[in-house]
Amino acid sequence: MKKPPSPPSREQVLRSRPPQFPETALRLVVNLLTVGECSSRCFQNTQALIFHLASLNGVRDVIIAELKVKAEELGTRILQELDGLSKAVTVAKEGDELPGTITANFSLPSSNQAKLLRILKTMENIYSTSVPGRSAQAAEPANTDEKVQLIYESLPFGSLWRRLSDCLTIVEERPDATHVATFLLPLMEAVMVTCKPFATHTQQVAAVAARALRASASPRSPEVAQYTYRRETIAETFLTFTDQHRKVLNLMVRNKPSLMNGSFCLLVNNPRVLDFDNKRSYFTHKLRYRSRSERERESYPTVAINVRRVRVFEESFQAVTRVKAKDFKYGKLNVRFVGEEGVDAGGVTREWFRILAREIFNPNYALFAPCGADRLTYQPNPLSGINPDHLRYFKFVGRIIGKAIFDQRLLDGHFARSMYRQLLGKPVDYTDLEWSDPSYYNSLRWLLDHSVEQMELTFSEHQENVSLLLPRPVTITLYIHLFSSWARLSLWTSSRMDETFLSPTRIRTSIFNSSLSTG
Repeated sequence: MKKPPSPPSREQVLRSRPPQFPETALRLVVNLLTVGECSSRCFQNTQALIFHLASLNGVRDVIIAELKVKAEELGTRILQELDGLSKAVTVAKEGDELPGTITANFSLPSSNQAKLLRILKTMENIYSTSVPGRSAQAAEPANTDEKVQLIYESLPFGSLWRRLSDCLTIVEERPDATHVATFLLPLMEAVMVTCKPFATHTQQVAAVAARALRASASPRSPEVAQYTYRRETIAETFLTFTDQHRKVLNLMVRNKPSLMNGSFCLLVNNPRVLDFDNKRSYFTHKLRYRSRSERERESYPTVAINVRRVRVFEESFQAVTRVKAKDFKYGKLNVRFVGEEGVDAGGVTREWFRILAREIFNPNYALFAPCGADRLTYQPNPLSGINPDHLRYFKFVGRIIGKAIFDQRLLDGHFARSMYRQLLGKPVDYTDLEWSDPSYYNSLRWLLDHSVEQMELTFSEHQENVSLLLPRPVTITLYIHLFSSWARLSLWTSSRMDETFLSPTRIRTSIFNSSLSTG
């Protein structure tokens, strides 16, 4: 006798016959974002409700259409409020406070700009695959940004952002009125939210910046001057807005660093904007960030390092090599110099880094060589192969540098620009030779500045290789014909750099990168 089938669960019943909601009821859901102050909890719950409703057939389109209507209405009201704020700041005398009716339009949680920001953030998450703000963010589909871009492109906000920029310019011209910019923080966040899908890709932003730079040397076409809200123009809006108001943006980030954890993190896509202290704060936060679950789940032991001063490099190398990468990265260092009394409360570790930095650049280890330009900056020594353990030493140096950066310790050492570019994964060109080999750079510069097509010159290149431990250096002579065109010369220069000093350090650079990012 067959067992009767179990009755379907409530979830199965709902999936087979999903509920139907009238459009008027769906539009009322959007009103939750624009009624009253809408606390953070209410906003989070509303987003979760919209996320679940959007899974029903046809509901997402209705909600998006209502969000657009609300956004346009709020944009129109904010335009009028910005006009009033600009006039009030212009006519106000030094030391006078702005009328309360003006500041109330921007400072209250129920202000129109706060409502607009909630609407735009909801649009940003409308295609999310997980509940916004509650569950771990899953990988979004490849076309999610494209769909959000289409929504933002349809919003007529070009004049609104231009009016905001004009208002900030008026505020910046009056040192006694810079505090007014804090009233406009939600609206500045709204700019970042709408530009995010267009400016997160560094290559796109760089291309727009180059085009804007070229356009600055010639009259702009009427099509661009009309401030049309096309895709390229939105990216240009981000660049122009952040360049023009970098003073106010840096002041905001400096006073409230947590802004860089939200919409303002987009500022890193325009490297010209953030001041160094803000960049450093953001970098340190991203470097040391661990989720709450990771902090609760993982604990790391103290890393004890006992060394003698006379052999600090060798014994530090042995001690660090025995420690796992994650333990060394997150664990607290406890350094003790053998034969010396004292407790490491930070001072001994600081001295250990100082002594170790001096030993890293010790010419006896042949790991680094001073650059020819100033003899103060260093680059990997092409002859380091004379030391059979040089690759292990380079990995050790990479871990020391990574630990110093992670713990914000001062390491008294300066690398050549080409070394930093390789660590950042950026291409190295012939201009970087100005530091490592000034005479060779000057020769290349002369070739580019003068015509040499009719000279039919050849030249020889000498390379010394002592890593084979032969009785005397081996000299390799290569005859290379000069190239007259820029493209061929640049190609040859890249090849020459690879062969002479980039290629021997490529493995070491990858070791540096893996050491700095371990864990």
